[in-house]
Amino acid sequence: MPNILLSSIYASSMLPATCLSCSMRAPYGSDGTRNATHGSDSPGSAEREVKFFFPDLQLTSTAHSPAAAQDYIAKYLQPTLVKALTELARQKPTSDKHEAITFLANWMLEHNPNKPRLEVPAELQQQLHKQREAAAAADAAAAAAAAERQKARASAVQARAS
Repeated sequence: MPNILLSSIYASSMLPATCLSCSMRAPYGSDGTRNATHGSDSPGSAEREVKFFFPDLQLTSTAHSPAAAQDYIAKYLQPTLVKALTELARQKPTSDKHEAITFLANWMLEHNPNKPRLEVPAELQQQLHKQREAAAAADAAAAAAAAERQKARASAVQARAS
């Protein structure tokens, strides 16, 4: 990835409303999170964010060659893009281009192969399960008590009416 791309990413880190009308962010962005492009707030952030989305990308001088870029795109980007575009074509969510881009962006966010996965240890899962059961039991007890209070009020109202 050329340094110029990192510089461009940094330079375009504004909200869509303040972007030039010829930029990709102006017509395809609604806010700083949902947009067709991403801009980082600093070169350091840009490098960190590129590493997040493309962890195997080597930001060294050898990665700047066109052949290295083509290899990287073919190996890491195309498989995900093909899946995303296939899903877009299969579902055909809309004929509106902005909605289609939003569908594609949401699908790619949901199916990002580099998305961190949370693995909860078995012991913690058991603790969470016990806490959920205790909370459900407390909710049931509170609901039963509320029903009893309502029943008692109804009986008191009926007794006064008689």
